Amino acid sequence: MMEKSLEKYLLKCSICNKPLSVAPIYHNDFIGSICGRCTYEGILSENEGSSLERQIIFEEVAKHLTFPCSYQAFGCKVTLKWGSIECHENTCPFNIIVCPLSHAYFQSTCSWVDQPLQLGEHIKRKHKNMFSSPPKIEITQNFQNKTIFWELMGRVIIISLIFNHEMNKHLCFIMGDFAPELCDSFLCQIEINKEKMTNPVIIQHKGVLPFCENYLNKPEKGFEIDINHYRSMLSHPNELILTFNVTKAVDPEKNEFNQQLLQSLECPICREYIRPPIFICETGHNICEICSKRVNMCPICRGNFLGGRNFTLESFTSNLDYPCVNQLLGCSFIGKAQLVQEHELFCEYIEIECVTLNCQWRGLDGDLKKHLKAEHMDVLLQQDNTYAHHSNKDFKDYLFLYVDDIFILKLYYENGQDLKFAVLHYQCKTTSRYKYDFKIMGFPSFNISITMSDECQSVRNYNDVRNGKYRISLVPFNLLTQFMFEFEHLDFKFNLKCEQ
Repeated sequence: MMEKSLEKYLLKCSICNKPLSVAPIYHNDFIGSICGRCTYEGILSENEGSSLERQIIFEEVAKHLTFPCSYQAFGCKVTLKWGSIECHENTCPFNIIVCPLSHAYFQSTCSWVDQPLQLGEHIKRKHKNMFSSPPKIEITQNFQNKTIFWELMGRVIIISLIFNHEMNKHLCFIMGDFAPELCDSFLCQIEINKEKMTNPVIIQHKGVLPFCENYLNKPEKGFEIDINHYRSMLSHPNELILTFNVTKAVDPEKNEFNQQLLQSLECPICREYIRPPIFICETGHNICEICSKRVNMCPICRGNFLGGRNFTLESFTSNLDYPCVNQLLGCSFIGKAQLVQEHELFCEYIEIECVTLNCQWRGLDGDLKKHLKAEHMDVLLQQDNTYAHHSNKDFKDYLFLYVDDIFILKLYYENGQDLKFAVLHYQCKTTSRYKYDFKIMGFPSFNISITMSDECQSVRNYNDVRNGKYRISLVPFNLLTQFMFEFEHLDFKFNLKCEQ
């Protein structure tokens, strides 16, 4: 550890005020000392011709010293050797970054500052209206810098397109909520086209940037998109549409080998790729979990299934990349078995049922909201509006679209009985951050009401709704009598808000 007597003499960078612990170190009589973190930010090119001198002797001496992490003031106690500091600081849990929307490139007042691990949750909570699926950016003659968000495997992808006036070029920054060591394994494909064009121009960019630095301050981290060049290729349209797609990059040789292995893992009944848990018959043939519940006899040897599992094969398949079960419908997701299983619960290509009772609609997940707005406006609630619920002998579902999410208010009331209700946050993967106010209105002349407030319950899919995997709340009948209109219906209001 660095001696305390040395710490107070620790030299700092004149630009970022961090220790001079990252090479190359330069010195300028006007600017002062510059660390390697900042020499990559255009300082050298901006000061070309001025007296910038490389501090070779200092670097040689520094190789024999240890340095504190530059986030020491935020709680990091790590001391590091020369050469390993920048790598640590890029992933340091005490690193502090700002919301990308707070940059001067954008007209936003977001003042969020926190650790990189919290950025994804902040974006989902505060900027949910800026998510785009599929992620698209339109470039017009009066283009303004733009950032959009996209969700991939439950992680947030940040796509920023800015026009750098100094470089006179458009720069694209694609950042992902992934571990830094995994970011290079992703591939971004960008389709550039004009309206009603069937054959877009496609460019590819390898890797995404991790959520660990304020990259918008580093033009060299973005990749250039020559908009004028593509305009000329597409007959100079006034408007271009950029569509982004980020997928896991797969080495061709590894992918071919992976496909050969998967083909040998086809279930003999359903013909889908077998994923753990893998069940085995008494003579050694394998079968998937779903089919193991359907049959008692092996379709290959007619041997019995006794509930045994092939743990050796399960261990082997943990290294394989499986495609999504909806790949033939257009899904390009590839990942390890557990990740694919989690993805398939929310895959935009999966066919789902309508969340309302007695509706026969089936379609893609991405079309559900359009269906609700087109066919179920009679049960779509609005903030602060008053609605009448009539007594019935079955649950009635009311729907609420809020911040582009779907919420379900289930109500049940039969004359002379307690009121039953539940508020569900549909397709919520974790604990819901939303809270509801369910207010039962009394006679206007009495000016009374009763309000129930609680957190919304998370339900992952329609099966959870249909199978009743949620908690029922009760309002006793003796409290309802003063709110019921001739015991036939009650008036209510329903509001949602995001918990801070």
